[in-house]
Formats: sequence, C-alpha cells, structure tokens
Amino acid sequence: SNVGGAKVYIDGAYEGDAPVSATLKPGMYSIILKKAGYPDAAEEVRVDAGGAKTVSIVMEKPAPPPVVENKTGDVSRDPTTGMELVFVKGGCYEMGDTFGDGMAKREKPVHNVCVNDFYMGKYEVTVGQFRTFVQDTNYRTEAEKGDGCFVWNGSKWDKDGSKSWRSPGFSQDDNQPAVCVSWNDTQAFNDWLSRKGGKSYRLPTEAEWEYAARSGGKREKY
Repeated sequence: SNVGGAKVYIDGAYEGDAPVSATLKPGMYSIILKKAGYPDAAEEVRVDAGGAKTVSIVMEKPAPPPVVENKTGDVSRDPTTGMELVFVKGGCYEMGDTFGDGMAKREKPVHNVCVNDFYMGKYEVTVGQFRTFVQDTNYRTEAEKGDGCFVWNGSKWDKDGSKSWRSPGFSQDDNQPAVCVSWNDTQAFNDWLSRKGGKSYRLPTEAEWEYAARSGGKREKY
C-alpha cells in the first residue's frame, strides 16, 4: 500500500496492517485495503502454484470537503438555550435618515458604513432562555437588587420597585421576550452564553442593527 498502516483484508479476512505477506492456495482472491479517512481500495489477484507475486495497491486520498459559504438567512442554533441565530452577510450601506423624516440630528448626516459578517438572534431572548441563565448562575438582575424597573401605567412610565423580569406587571410565559433587564444584565447573559457555547456572543452594534433591519442595508423604510 502507498499508505502506511492500511488494514489488509484477503477475501474478507483481516491479515494485518500493510505491508503484509501471505501464503495462499492457487486461485483468485479479493484484496481490500481500509484506512480511516480514505475510500476503500480493492484489487482482484490471481495466485499461481509455485509462484510469488508482489501486489501494490494505491489508496486515493479523498478530496477535501467543499467550502460552504454561509448565506444570508442561514440559521444556526445555540445548543445551550436553543436560540436561533440568523447569518447576515456583511457589506456597506448608507446609514441614517435616508428618507428625511428621522429624529433630527440623531440620524444625520447620512454616511457610508461597512460591517463584517455576523449572526443575529432571530427572536428576542425569551423568559425561558433568560431563566436558564439565572438558574445556572444564581444571577440577580439590577431590578431585583435595586429599585425595580419602569412600568407603563397607561399614560407614562413609572418606576416600580416591585417589578422585575420575574414579575413585570403583566402575564408572560416562557416563550415571550424577557423584559426589565439592564445593559449590565445583558452583558452577564452574553458572557455566560459565550462560556457555555464556546462562541463569542454580544449585543449588535448600532450599525449592525440598522443593516440587518434594512435587509442588508437596502433603502427600506421601517
């Protein structure tokens, strides 16, 4: 064999690792070489009485797997929480108030921005996913440790010290978005997810968010 350590089978019986010698009765034999990472190589050999024969079998190295390029919309799933993450192909676009009806100076001047490839959560982090993080780390949110969070009373936002992600003031189930979480709470969640999943999780930048919301920087109005 041209590949060291290939396992040699003669008519299905294992004879050892190549190179091997064997004494056989006259007749036709099937020789097969096997090795992990290589396709099997086989050859039919005739053995004549009183003769000696050297058989060389070439094992072909398999072609490397094709490089698969991610496409916008491809979905990856985080194994810890089940979060779905959508691939966004990077590019350049005009960021800001391209329609002239934005929030004054906050969205002007319109300027060219480029972003690299990234993944973004398909949905908001749910109550159930945030609960998995809390149960694993015994984390307490800033609302729980401090003076609660703001709650809409029908006409304005009021600070309510009794409210947190556990009890935001309205009924929720585990499939609805987690609320009453601060930027620091989010960073703690991302750090935990990065440690558990072995990948880097973070909040999107403002440029990434706008790029994704506009279907890859298209001039779309939302």
